[in-house]
Amino acid sequence: MDGSSNIMTLTILILALILAVFTMKYAVQALKARTQAAMATQTDARLASVEKTTDTLDRRVAHLEAMLKDVE
Repeated sequence: MDGSSNIMTLTILILALILAVFTMKYAVQALKARTQAAMATQTDARLASVEKTTDTLDRRVAHLEAMLKDVE
């Protein structure tokens, strides 16, 4: 191999390394975005469940208050 062939190989390796680094960088960003979206969906589901439970408890408390007023 002559000198220009070595330089060409080195240049290609460096460019491939740079491409690999940026590919990994954007892949990590995509995975983070996907994970955050999944967590947001899970959080929304939990919040809806808590709101439903709160509504149920509010109705029960209102019913108990009405019963107590009837007893007085």
